Amino acid sequence: MRKYIKIIFAIIVCLIVAFIMLFLAKKVYYKVKNIRYERQIIEKNNYSLLQNIQKLTETKPTTTTLQELTDFEWDYVYNFAPYTNQKYIEDMIGMKSCIPLYFRGDGDETSILFMNKGKIVCYLGGKKDNLKCMISLNGGYTNYNAIRYANQNINILYVEYNGYPHLYLADKEVVKSKGEKFEFKMKDNGKYEIKNWVECTHN
Repeated sequence: MRKYIKIIFAIIVCLIVAFIMLFLAKKVYYKVKNIRYERQIIEKNNYSLLQNIQKLTETKPTTTTLQELTDFEWDYVYNFAPYTNQKYIEDMIGMKSCIPLYFRGDGDETSILFMNKGKIVCYLGGKKDNLKCMISLNGGYTNYNAIRYANQNINILYVEYNGYPHLYLADKEVVKSKGEKFEFKMKDNGKYEIKNWVECTHN
C-alpha cells in the first residue's frame, strides 16, 4: 500500500513540476514575442522618421514640426544630454528599454526618444554621419540630463542644412513649448531621494 502511495505522490509531484515548467515556458515565450513586436514597431517608426527628415532636403523649408515628421502616435518626446547612459535614461522614462540606447557624448550626436502611453515607439540615437541628420531639442540649456515635451506643447523646429538637416528648438521655443527638465537628488547608496520633472525657465 505504501508503495502505491509513494508512486502516486511521485506522479503528482512530476505533474506539478511539468505544469510549472510549462507555465514559465509560455511566460518567457510571450515576453520574447512582445519584445520582438515592440522592436519591430520602433524600427518601423525610426525608418519612417528618418525618411521624412531626408525629404526636407528636397524643398528645404526653414521650419517644420515633429508632428509633421512623425507618422506614428506619441504623447511625449525626450531629448537626452551627452553621456546619458541607458540605465539613467530608463530611470527617467520609468521603464526598461527593449533596445540599446546610444550614448557617446560627442557634440554632433542625437538622442531622441518618443513614447506613447508609457511605451517606447521610436528612438533615434547616434552620430550625425550615421543618421544623416541631427535633432536637438534642448536649445541653449546645458545644465540638464533630459528635457521632455508633451505632443500638444512642442512648437516650431528650425531647420539648417549644413551637409545634413539639423533640426533644433531655439531657446525661446523651449520655454514656449513648456519643456520639462529632469531633476533629482541621489542618496549615498546610489538610489534616488527625489526625482521629478520641472518646467524649463530662461537660463
